[in-house]
Amino acid sequence: MQTVAGVPYAPTDAAPMTKREFQIGMVGTFDVENYGDLLFPLIARAELSQRLGPMNLHCFSYRQKTLPEWPFEVNALSEFPRRVRESLITVLRKSRYFAASS
Repeated sequence: MQTVAGVPYAPTDAAPMTKREFQIGMVGTFDVENYGDLLFPLIARAELSQRLGPMNLHCFSYRQKTLPEWPFEVNALSEFPRRVRESLITVLRKSRYFAASS
């Protein structure tokens, strides 16, 4: 029996899904010179691509940053609504705090 992400999986005769490149947005403080904020998108990109296959991770923060002055592209948060409408299929939020609802 095959496994997918460690979970047993029994293939069927169903037609396989079309391979598509996932477009994932991530919001955080990726525009500051802080080790954790700069490292997190690199780790997320590596882990998500291993788990999902082909994907693009689009980082959003208050200020736009570009290569080669910055380790990765950072989109201005003002671009976020347009990009969600056009292509992003899911959004990750980096935060130190978790909000609980009652």
